[in-house]
Parts: sequence; structure tokens; C-alpha cells
Amino acid sequence: MICSWDSWDKPCAAESAVWVHDIFRQDDTLFDPKDVDYIKQVTGAE
Repeated sequence: MICSWDSWDKPCAAESAVWVHDIFRQDDTLFDPKDVDYIKQVTGAE
């Protein structure tokens, strides 16, 4: 499970609603497709 950075202090019962540090959710779907668009833009990838 993808938890927020403070999960060592607070129990993590569910995936964070706010993006923390990963591009993909636990089910391999994109957290936010705009992240991939941005990465493609800054790297020149198509």
C-alpha cells in the first residue's frame, strides 16, 4: 500500500488521497495522468 511519508507516526489504513511519491496506484493505474504528460514534456519523450 502506498502511504504518506508520516505513516511511521500515523497508521496507514488506506492509500493517501494526495499524491505522495509514486506515479502509480497500488492497482497499477496512474495516480494522475497529468504526471506522465509532464514527465514526457520535460524529457522530450513521446
